[in-house]
Amino acid sequence: MNITYEGEANIKFPSTNLPSNNPKIKSIIAKAEGGKIEFIFNTDYETEAEALHATNKEVMKIEKMIFYSFGEEVRNLDWKVREVINQDGGKDAFFNGSADRVCSITVQRKYDLADMQGLVSNLQNIQSESSVYNLFIEIRKMKDKMGSFIMLYSLLIIYVGPQQPKIDRFIKRKNPSVRMEKTTKEGKEYKETIFTFLRNQLGHLKISSDTNVKKIHQEIDDYYERLSDLVKQMLVEKGLI
Repeated sequence: MNITYEGEANIKFPSTNLPSNNPKIKSIIAKAEGGKIEFIFNTDYETEAEALHATNKEVMKIEKMIFYSFGEEVRNLDWKVREVINQDGGKDAFFNGSADRVCSITVQRKYDLADMQGLVSNLQNIQSESSVYNLFIEIRKMKDKMGSFIMLYSLLIIYVGPQQPKIDRFIKRKNPSVRMEKTTKEGKEYKETIFTFLRNQLGHLKISSDTNVKKIHQEIDDYYERLSDLVKQMLVEKGLI
């Protein structure tokens, strides 16, 4: 039984074969264009229930890995077509809702073959069943970016720290040219990385009347992706994902 899933995403990439560890899933072809993303599964399952269960599990894994790899969300993902062999040996197609969808989504970024090779590598190598991987994804999907920033930094506290100087040494090892800021701790003169500085500023927002909240919000936006990349590197290096 073959099953096609469709969803919406602000991305574009060429038709790509994705890997699967399930021996009954013979192939997965993914493609995205014009706001629509599609996953075509060719399987050896004979029953609808088995095929839908297995492919749904696989497509959810791929959806998370697209977010992990590119930071791009897939929306409204569901199966649209399933194809079975009838008694005469022909193929019958069954549709879930409308097979054609009109989208008015602006494509924000185009991914090339090198990007897709990175996605394939992640699907093969990242421990997508680990609790830390799933926690990282949930933190990244938080709508509150300041809260997400603090939670990402907390992963550094747990797995690199807990002391902030130790975290800053890790950050400087990964990024020797990282921006440094003078600490705002009273009576202290040392400098800290911009990530530690912003984390501490967020922690002091409610008690410091002279903090420029608008500037902190802007710098969180500016440095959020870089912090996420640092955390991702750390989790991979430590074999946590």
